[in-house]
Amino acid sequence: MAARACDQRRQPVMRDQVNGQSDFDETHSQGANDWDDWWREYETRFAAEEQRRLDELRPLLDRFPAQVHLMLTSFKPSFEPTPAAVERLQQASRNDLEWLLRALPDEQRKWFVADVARRAEFLPNEICEPMLDAAIDELDPSLNRRFVEPCTRAFGPRRVNEYLLAVLESGDDHHKTGAVSALYWARVLISYAVSSPAGSRGQLKPEDAYQESLAAYLALSDLWERKRKLFLETFVSNESLDLRRNLIPSLNLDLGAYPDSHKPLVVRAINIARNHPDDYIRHRLQVQLGEAHLLKPLPRRERNH
Repeated sequence: MAARACDQRRQPVMRDQVNGQSDFDETHSQGANDWDDWWREYETRFAAEEQRRLDELRPLLDRFPAQVHLMLTSFKPSFEPTPAAVERLQQASRNDLEWLLRALPDEQRKWFVADVARRAEFLPNEICEPMLDAAIDELDPSLNRRFVEPCTRAFGPRRVNEYLLAVLESGDDHHKTGAVSALYWARVLISYAVSSPAGSRGQLKPEDAYQESLAAYLALSDLWERKRKLFLETFVSNESLDLRRNLIPSLNLDLGAYPDSHKPLVVRAINIARNHPDDYIRHRLQVQLGEAHLLKPLPRRERNH
C-alpha cells in the first residue's frame, strides 16, 4: 500500500470530541447517497452474519450466558465491500471524507469503513488520525487491529506509533489504555530465515534475520526506546487498573534495557505488580519473570460513560 504522510501538525483527536451515532445524519452532504447505499448493502450482510452466529450459539445461552455474550460482543464479521467504494475512498472528495469521518465514531458504520480501508491501495491523508482514534476507542484488543493495520500500511509505522504514543502521553486514562492496546498492532516484527524451538526465541541472532525486516525495525530504534520508557513510566505513575493491565504484557522488566535514570523504576514496577490486588497483573508479572507460562486472558475493559 502506497504511503501518504500523516499530518503531524494535528493534535490527537479524542472520540468524545466527535459526534456519535445518534447525531449521524444520512443526508448531510452531496454524494452521501452512494455511501449510504454501500453501507446499507454491507449492513444487511453484517446483520445476517451476526444473526447466524447468534443462532449457532443459542443452545449454549442458558448454560453459559456470560461466555456467549462475550463471544457475540467480540464477533464482528468482515466482508469484501463493493469495489466502487474502495475506488471512491482512494479518490475521496471532501464530501466523501465528510461521510467517512462521521461514520468512524459510529459503532456499526466503523466496521464498514475499516473493511473498505483494508482493501484500498492507498488512503487519503485526512483519514489517518480518525482511523487511529477508532482503534483507540475500540474495547476489544483484537478487533482494534482492523483500524491500525490499514494506517500502518498506508502511512508507515513511524507515523502510527508517534500518534499513539502522543495519546499515551497526553490523553485521559480511557484513551491512554486504548492507545496502549492499539500499539500492539503497530509493531514492526523481525522475520527470521531460520526457525527456533518453542520458547527459545532469545537464541536467534541478528544474522539469522531477513535483513530487510531487521533494517525496518532498527530504523525505528528511537521510537522503541521512547515506547519502552513511556510504558515503564506510565505503569509506575498511573494507578488506572485497565491501563496497568494493558501495559504489563508489553512491559520490559530487563534492567539492561534502560539507562541508569530508569533502572529504579523497573524495581518499583516489579514491586507494584508483585503486590497488586489484581490477579491478572500479578499473574502477568510471573509470566514476564518466567515464573509462569500459561497465559490468562486480558480482562475485558468496560466503556466509560
